[in-house]
Amino acid sequence: MKKYLLIIGVTLTLILGTVSCTNTQSNEPDNIEIKTVTINEVQTTTDQAVDLEGFSFLEKAAAIEVLSTEDDYLVKLSQFDYASKYNSDKPLNKEELERAYDLTVLEYSDDQKKVIAEAMLHIKEKLDPLGVDMPNISFILTSNADEGGAAYTRGTSIVLKSRHIGSKTSKGLEELIVHEMFHVYSRTHKDLRKDMYEVIGYQACEELVIPSELADYMISNPDAPDNNFYIEGLFEGKNYAFIPIIYSSEAYEINSGRSFFETLNDDMLAVTIVDEVAKPIRINDELLIVSKNQIEDFYDKIGMNTDYTYHPEETMADNFSFLVFGDKVKSPWVVEGLKKVICE
Repeated sequence: MKKYLLIIGVTLTLILGTVSCTNTQSNEPDNIEIKTVTINEVQTTTDQAVDLEGFSFLEKAAAIEVLSTEDDYLVKLSQFDYASKYNSDKPLNKEELERAYDLTVLEYSDDQKKVIAEAMLHIKEKLDPLGVDMPNISFILTSNADEGGAAYTRGTSIVLKSRHIGSKTSKGLEELIVHEMFHVYSRTHKDLRKDMYEVIGYQACEELVIPSELADYMISNPDAPDNNFYIEGLFEGKNYAFIPIIYSSEAYEINSGRSFFETLNDDMLAVTIVDEVAKPIRINDELLIVSKNQIEDFYDKIGMNTDYTYHPEETMADNFSFLVFGDKVKSPWVVEGLKKVICE
């Protein structure tokens, strides 16, 4: 999910909103039977023949099934998540999730399919020469209220909004789709995450046990729901290990219509790592939480290509886009390192 996509007017009523490092064991849904319309059946606006085997559009019932099936994201939802994203003061079961997603999932129009088909045609021309082992990908359309108006992924599906399709330049839409494609690739190649994240200095650890004072305020990201990678860095002249966390500065008032992005904090939690177990550091009984700019060597390690640093997953998704489109970047070593992991 791209940082510049996270802004949304407070006048939107949130029916749903959802903001991927994961353990080897996954809760992703398996063998969901879906009915799709392949992009091969869609004519582009230029009537150019499209040969894009492996991409499809999910019809509404199939999309609801994907979004409501328990996976690594849904099991991580906090009290704040349920309040701000589902207007609920309690967790939702599958039937309740299905009803919620029924309100937000939409059907793609023929024109929208044509726009995406053309984007995928251009992406395929860039991606195929790299030899990336990309899985089959499906597209889901939801209302602009869902996910705070941002694009995201679940399973092997990319979730877009009408505004992404209708208001972006063709290059902007293609960059957005490629960013989200990386999340699908990463989710289906979890064995490569350690090597991909190591390019920017992140190391694997056990899943962080969220401190009690943060647990109810955590904001879960469907593209990066887990907290099991850390990076070392200097803070006030001392070396610490840090795990990126996303949380709200305050509780959410149900039915307020506010976006959770209004109170979102994107910071780093200092931890000690012993036998791959992360334990939060406290100073005077207070958690040591710092901004990334306070870590003196942070950008020396992750590069200067993007400021989208919510999680190593998001940073590498941007760098994957730079790789696919051959963009000039300030820290080419990040792109080259990623290419070595996934293309060689």
